[in-house]
Amino acid sequence: MKKKRIWVSLAMYACCAFVSTAGYRAVDEPQRRVASGSAADTYSRSSKSIEPAGGWTEISVTRTNHEIQLGNHAGVTDQLTLNPDEEVVVVARKPHYPKGISVFLYTLHGGLVNGKPTDSMTTDGTGTISFRFQIGPWSGNYPLILRSGGREEEISFWVTKKDEKR
Repeated sequence: MKKKRIWVSLAMYACCAFVSTAGYRAVDEPQRRVASGSAADTYSRSSKSIEPAGGWTEISVTRTNHEIQLGNHAGVTDQLTLNPDEEVVVVARKPHYPKGISVFLYTLHGGLVNGKPTDSMTTDGTGTISFRFQIGPWSGNYPLILRSGGREEEISFWVTKKDEKR
Protein backbone atom coordinates (compact mmCIF):
# COMPACT_ATOMS: atom_id res chain seq x y z
CA MET A 1 0.00 0.00 0.00
CA LYS A 2 2.86 2.36 0.82
CA LYS A 3 4.51 1.65 -2.57
CA LYS A 4 1.29 2.48 -4.38
CA ARG A 5 0.98 5.76 -2.48
CA ILE A 6 4.57 6.69 -3.42
CA TRP A 7 3.97 5.93 -7.12
CA VAL A 8 0.74 7.94 -7.13
CA SER A 9 2.54 10.85 -5.47
CA LEU A 10 5.37 10.69 -8.01
CA ALA A 11 2.89 10.56 -10.89
CA MET A 12 1.01 13.60 -9.58
CA TYR A 13 4.27 15.50 -9.10
CA ALA A 14 5.42 14.63 -12.64
CA CYS A 15 2.15 15.89 -14.12
CA CYS A 16 2.12 19.16 -12.19
CA ALA A 17 5.79 20.03 -11.78
CA PHE A 18 6.70 20.73 -15.39
CA VAL A 19 5.09 23.91 -16.67
CA SER A 20 4.91 24.10 -20.43
CA THR A 21 6.37 27.15 -22.18
CA ALA A 22 4.75 26.20 -25.51
CA GLY A 23 3.82 29.21 -27.57
CA TYR A 24 6.42 31.53 -26.05
CA ARG A 25 8.60 33.40 -28.52
CA ALA A 26 11.46 35.72 -27.76
CA VAL A 27 11.07 38.49 -30.32
CA ASP A 28 13.78 41.10 -30.55
CA GLU A 29 13.14 44.77 -31.29
CA PRO A 30 13.80 44.73 -35.09
CA GLN A 31 11.21 41.98 -35.55
CA ARG A 32 8.25 43.60 -33.79
CA ARG A 33 5.29 43.67 -36.14
CA VAL A 34 3.52 46.83 -37.10
CA ALA A 35 -0.05 46.76 -38.32
CA SER A 36 -0.57 48.35 -41.71
CA GLY A 37 -4.11 47.26 -42.51
CA SER A 38 -7.38 46.09 -41.06
CA ALA A 39 -7.76 42.96 -38.94
CA ALA A 40 -9.15 41.08 -41.96
CA ASP A 41 -5.96 41.80 -43.90
CA THR A 42 -3.79 40.00 -41.36
CA TYR A 43 -4.95 36.61 -42.65
CA SER A 44 -4.37 37.29 -46.34
CA ARG A 45 -1.14 37.16 -48.28
CA SER A 46 -1.60 40.62 -49.65
CA SER A 47 0.80 43.51 -49.32
CA LYS A 48 -1.48 44.93 -46.60
CA SER A 49 -0.89 42.05 -44.18
CA ILE A 50 1.10 42.55 -41.00
CA GLU A 51 4.68 43.43 -41.89
CA PRO A 52 7.75 43.12 -39.72
CA ALA A 53 9.63 46.32 -38.97
CA GLY A 54 11.73 47.12 -42.02
CA GLY A 55 9.54 45.12 -44.41
CA TRP A 56 10.03 41.69 -45.91
CA THR A 57 13.37 40.16 -46.83
CA GLU A 58 14.64 40.83 -50.35
CA ILE A 59 15.60 37.52 -52.03
CA SER A 60 17.69 36.97 -55.15
CA VAL A 61 18.75 33.60 -56.56
CA THR A 62 21.63 33.08 -58.97
CA ARG A 63 21.51 30.03 -61.24
CA THR A 64 23.92 29.47 -64.10
CA ASN A 65 25.23 33.06 -63.87
CA HIS A 66 21.73 34.52 -64.12
CA GLU A 67 20.27 36.45 -61.16
CA ILE A 68 16.54 36.14 -60.45
CA GLN A 69 14.71 38.46 -58.01
CA LEU A 70 11.92 36.66 -56.13
CA GLY A 71 8.88 38.60 -55.01
CA ASN A 72 8.09 38.27 -51.30
CA HIS A 73 4.37 38.03 -50.52
CA ALA A 74 3.82 38.30 -46.76
CA GLY A 75 6.80 36.08 -45.97
CA VAL A 76 6.46 33.55 -48.82
CA THR A 77 8.42 34.12 -52.03
CA ASP A 78 7.44 33.47 -55.60
CA GLN A 79 8.05 29.82 -56.46
CA LEU A 80 11.22 29.14 -58.47
CA THR A 81 11.35 25.99 -60.61
CA LEU A 82 14.66 24.12 -60.61
CA ASN A 83 16.05 20.89 -62.04
CA PRO A 84 16.68 17.87 -59.77
CA ASP A 85 19.94 18.18 -57.77
CA GLU A 86 20.53 21.73 -59.06
CA GLU A 87 22.54 24.08 -56.85
CA VAL A 88 21.84 27.82 -56.66
CA VAL A 89 23.31 30.74 -54.72
CA VAL A 90 20.75 32.61 -52.60
CA VAL A 91 21.25 36.13 -51.29
CA ALA A 92 18.82 37.32 -48.60
CA ARG A 93 18.91 40.99 -47.58
CA LYS A 94 17.11 42.89 -44.86
CA PRO A 95 18.58 46.42 -45.02
CA HIS A 96 17.58 47.52 -41.49
CA TYR A 97 19.47 44.63 -39.86
CA PRO A 98 22.75 45.63 -38.24
CA LYS A 99 25.86 43.50 -38.53
CA GLY A 100 25.83 40.25 -36.56
CA ILE A 101 22.10 39.35 -36.49
CA SER A 102 21.74 35.56 -36.42
CA VAL A 103 19.65 33.88 -39.15
CA PHE A 104 18.78 30.18 -38.92
CA LEU A 105 18.14 28.35 -42.22
CA TYR A 106 16.45 24.97 -42.52
CA THR A 107 14.77 22.85 -45.17
CA LEU A 108 11.40 21.16 -44.80
CA HIS A 109 11.24 18.55 -47.59
CA GLY A 110 14.90 18.00 -48.38
CA GLY A 111 17.73 19.86 -49.96
CA LEU A 112 20.97 21.15 -48.46
CA VAL A 113 22.01 24.58 -47.21
CA ASN A 114 25.79 24.93 -47.60
CA GLY A 115 25.97 21.12 -47.73
CA LYS A 116 23.86 20.60 -44.56
CA PRO A 117 20.11 20.26 -43.83
CA THR A 118 20.34 23.28 -41.46
CA ASP A 119 22.74 26.17 -41.08
CA SER A 120 23.10 29.31 -39.01
CA MET A 121 24.62 32.51 -40.36
CA THR A 122 25.07 36.11 -39.26
CA THR A 123 24.33 39.20 -41.32
CA ASP A 124 27.06 41.43 -42.65
CA GLY A 125 27.07 45.23 -42.36
CA THR A 126 24.33 45.60 -45.02
CA GLY A 127 21.93 43.06 -43.46
CA THR A 128 22.82 40.42 -46.07
CA ILE A 129 23.52 36.70 -45.94
CA SER A 130 24.61 34.56 -48.88
CA PHE A 131 24.51 30.76 -49.08
CA ARG A 132 24.38 27.81 -51.48
CA PHE A 133 21.18 25.74 -51.68
CA GLN A 134 21.14 22.36 -53.41
CA ILE A 135 17.72 21.05 -54.27
CA GLY A 136 16.87 17.36 -53.84
CA PRO A 137 16.58 14.70 -56.56
CA TRP A 138 12.78 14.21 -56.45
CA SER A 139 10.07 16.32 -58.03
CA GLY A 140 7.93 18.43 -55.74
CA ASN A 141 8.00 21.38 -53.36
CA TYR A 142 11.21 22.26 -51.45
CA PRO A 143 10.51 25.08 -48.99
CA LEU A 144 13.54 26.72 -47.37
CA ILE A 145 12.86 28.60 -44.12
CA LEU A 146 14.79 31.67 -42.90
CA ARG A 147 14.23 32.30 -39.19
CA SER A 148 15.42 35.37 -37.34
CA GLY A 149 14.17 36.96 -34.14
CA GLY A 150 11.10 34.73 -33.91
CA ARG A 151 10.01 35.51 -37.49
CA GLU A 152 10.04 32.98 -40.34
CA GLU A 153 10.01 33.59 -44.07
CA GLU A 154 9.84 30.91 -46.76
CA ILE A 155 11.72 30.66 -50.04
CA SER A 156 9.72 28.30 -52.23
CA PHE A 157 11.43 26.04 -54.76
CA TRP A 158 9.80 23.51 -57.09
CA VAL A 159 11.49 20.61 -58.86
CA THR A 160 10.10 19.20 -62.09
CA LYS A 161 10.51 15.62 -63.26
CA LYS A 162 13.56 15.00 -65.44
CA ASP A 163 11.42 14.45 -68.56
CA GLU A 164 8.93 17.25 -67.77
CA LYS A 165 9.25 20.55 -69.67
CA ARG A 166 9.53 23.72 -67.60
